[in-house]
Amino acid sequence: MLEINGKTYELKYTVGRVRMIEDTLGISLMETMVNSKGMLSISKLCNFIAFGLKEKGKDGYVDFNKGMKIADELLEKKGYANITTTVIETIQRDCPFFFQAD
Repeated sequence: MLEINGKTYELKYTVGRVRMIEDTLGISLMETMVNSKGMLSISKLCNFIAFGLKEKGKDGYVDFNKGMKIADELLEKKGYANITTTVIETIQRDCPFFFQAD
């Protein structure tokens, strides 16, 4: 859970959300992770957050532009390492198809 400005948010990734991230960035999610050795650029990290951000208890995703603003605030409040770890752990949880051996 991510808390900012008195609201609680969560990250949730689906195949569709990953596709949106990849289309926007022009690079596959896994290629981004491997090439950066998990140390995403601020720009890519904010995109990952903005596309995966949901307000707790709500069905839909946060609007992308609002998500980018929240991503900036989260980085300033929580720090790069904490937010990056949260994003990577959430991708591992929500997208196990990236990590299957067979």
